Amino acid sequence: MITIDFLEKYMHGSQNLIAWKDANLKYMGVGKPFLDLFGFQSEGQMIGLSDYETPAEEFGDVFSENDRLAIQSGGAVFLELTKNKQDDIMLAISNKMPLYDLQHNFKGVFSQCTLMQKSDKIKTLIEEIQANNHSSCLLMETIDQFSLSKRESECLYHLMRGKSAKHIANRLNISAKTVEFHVSNIKIKMDCHSKAELIDKCFKHRLFNFIPIGFL
Repeated sequence: MITIDFLEKYMHGSQNLIAWKDANLKYMGVGKPFLDLFGFQSEGQMIGLSDYETPAEEFGDVFSENDRLAIQSGGAVFLELTKNKQDDIMLAISNKMPLYDLQHNFKGVFSQCTLMQKSDKIKTLIEEIQANNHSSCLLMETIDQFSLSKRESECLYHLMRGKSAKHIANRLNISAKTVEFHVSNIKIKMDCHSKAELIDKCFKHRLFNFIPIGFL
């Protein structure tokens, strides 16, 4: 459990991108690397601000939605688009969890972020996220609600985007027959009889907003 007391004592000097917000999602504390990313000179300049008042304001709705999801679920990891002070779009892994005081009263949300280094793979991920009209994805190793394996989850990610078995096989470095085997298992586990039914179920369960952790 993360407490405000712990953050105030130990986290201000951290070199990680960390921040914590109150129950209204206003900033209560920010580490120096986070200040540098957004171009603020001091922590006081960010205290009381929302994400809509930072260089990443266009992603404010997404950040708020992810904060609330992390609070409700007890913590979650997201792949989020953000912007720095130079207005560059960047990709960050954001680990978010509820924040409490020493009496275990809920106080807000804590975020620890890691910026992804620029590479062709990261550029492709950014393009895929933007192509699906998202600014973030839930980062998961497997889709636990349907007991899918790691490989089945990866195949489903591509299948939801209309990719063929041959394309998926090339991306995952496996054979097309193996992909078809995984897809058959996915249908059984998700109680679907066709790809169309499978896609429809993915929409209903908001599975389009996930990305396999193995893709990073």
